[in-house]
Amino acid sequence: MSAVNFNQSAAMNHLSNRQERQDARIQQGIQSGQLTPREAGRLQARESRIDAAIQRQEAQPGGMTRADFLRDTFRMDRASAGIFAQKHDGQQGTPPPVADPAQGGDPTQAAGQDPAPGGGPLSALKDVVSQIQALVQQLTGSATT
Repeated sequence: MSAVNFNQSAAMNHLSNRQERQDARIQQGIQSGQLTPREAGRLQARESRIDAAIQRQEAQPGGMTRADFLRDTFRMDRASAGIFAQKHDGQQGTPPPVADPAQGGDPTQAAGQDPAPGGGPLSALKDVVSQIQALVQQLTGSATT
């Protein structure tokens, strides 16, 4: 009777959305340096294996069953816990290089500066404002000479 109430479409949407969120968490960990390249590779491989299993289940005659959905939910719970553990294990990866501020990159990250040297977004914003003011003074000072 529970098989009649199982909505395959809703289950697939739920799993798909969850996978996207977990992939985004991995990408955020790479960008922030919370994940080493090796950790990120293992986490992405695990996500790929789960995705492949879901695709196989969906392709079966009759599609995904309630038991498949529960098993996949359990696998994704474990993968999510793994993402959390790897992001918070204290190992530091190297974040990808930041673009040059002159080319549209974040000026707070120029020359290896910490984006929030004083701690927090307000401090980072103050630094950006200071850098912009210095640039404006340089431009206006050189225009008058």
